[in-house]
Amino acid sequence: MDDYTREMMDLKTLVTRTLEKKGVLAKIRAELRASVFEAIEEEDRVVENEDNVPPALLGSCNDRAKQLHASPSGFLFKSS
Repeated sequence: MDDYTREMMDLKTLVTRTLEKKGVLAKIRAELRASVFEAIEEEDRVVENEDNVPPALLGSCNDRAKQLHASPSGFLFKSS
């Protein structure tokens, strides 16, 4: 491994640790999860409006996804 690659890996590690320590990465992950669920729910509303059928996509998510969606952190970022 050359010096440049080593320096870049060290910088990446330093930035990652700092952002984790400050809670920035956790917030980004939560916002990304919320955005994914909002996109699914938005598509559900489109399907319901166009076809007059109940929402389909979120209902077909696996159990872990449903738990995450119902979790306090999922709800927290969904409501902001």
